[in-house]
Amino acid sequence: MSKLKVELIEPATFDMTPMIDCVFQLIIFFMLATDMSQRELEALIPPKAPKAQPIAPNEDDRLIINIVHEDLKKITCAGWKELETIKNEKEMLKNPYKCANVSHWVIKVKGKSYKSIQELTSLLTSEADNYYREPEDANGLRPSKKVVMLRCDFRAPFQATESVMRACVDKNVAIYKLEFCALEK
Repeated sequence: MSKLKVELIEPATFDMTPMIDCVFQLIIFFMLATDMSQRELEALIPPKAPKAQPIAPNEDDRLIINIVHEDLKKITCAGWKELETIKNEKEMLKNPYKCANVSHWVIKVKGKSYKSIQELTSLLTSEADNYYREPEDANGLRPSKKVVMLRCDFRAPFQATESVMRACVDKNVAIYKLEFCALEK
């Protein structure tokens, strides 16, 4: 009787290294993409506007300007500190406290604070110049079609919002498309 010679064949395995590399690259990509999308929005409660209309979803290139109270770790307003104890959003909306000190309110764009209107105006000028500008009008202005969304806490004084609107209509900036963030009900 003859004996069969059987050769040992190594079992087929997959090399997992390229797949692990791809997974890590995807994780890094999503971490960076998520961080960038969250930097534009600050924690605030917008004012109520019963006739507010939803924004157009196709305006992804709008510039978002936030007006928020000073850094929460350095708050100097006594009434604002009382708001930290309120956990219910409905109670917070009923609270009559409003900080009227304009110097306590900070203008933030993409996570960066702008202390002066001149800094904000230079940023708006560069943003307007990087976007399409219309032909020169009768006043010698070239308005930009850049869209600016203004998000402001409902307790902020109007002077803080007014300063941003004045920066948008500066002759070098000429941004006329403003959107205001508000709660519908």
